[in-house]
Amino acid sequence: MTETRTPFQILALGKFRLELLDDRVNAIYNTLKADADLKDRIVAKIPRGSWPQRTIINPVNGKPFDADFMLQLKEEPAWADDVKQYSNAVYKALDNHPTYKSMSHGRKCRCVYIEYANNAMHVDVVPSVVLSDGRKVIVNRDENSWENTNPEGLTDWMKTKDGITNGNLRKVIRRN
Repeated sequence: MTETRTPFQILALGKFRLELLDDRVNAIYNTLKADADLKDRIVAKIPRGSWPQRTIINPVNGKPFDADFMLQLKEEPAWADDVKQYSNAVYKALDNHPTYKSMSHGRKCRCVYIEYANNAMHVDVVPSVVLSDGRKVIVNRDENSWENTNPEGLTDWMKTKDGITNGNLRKVIRRN
């Protein structure tokens, strides 16, 4: 029987799942860092969205939980006119790896995703670049263009506002 919960029964993702997520993201990141085409282009991994904001929740009705991380890459002048090459390089690295090749994975507009069947989760890898003019951008594959981004700003805002409410803002967000 599928578990159904009201919005007020939704809970933060537990310690076990958070540790599993961290292990899997580190494994993906290490795979990308070991790839011959990407290893010299990788700058950092940056958790994004509900994960660093600590609003990630246990999903209801058997749906998977997901988490995103930005894969910061060096600006590649040779790819300036075809920015989707950043996403393509990430996809290729995972698609060529024996572990991830056999898993459900693919490309979306702004990310490369990997689905984990038995643990009801998926991870989105979002290629990002800090351009020479200082702008932080992510790739929009569909439009083959850059999109400005500021994930740190949103996370900092969230932490500040959550602190003002003594941790209650995060609780309210998890319930809705």
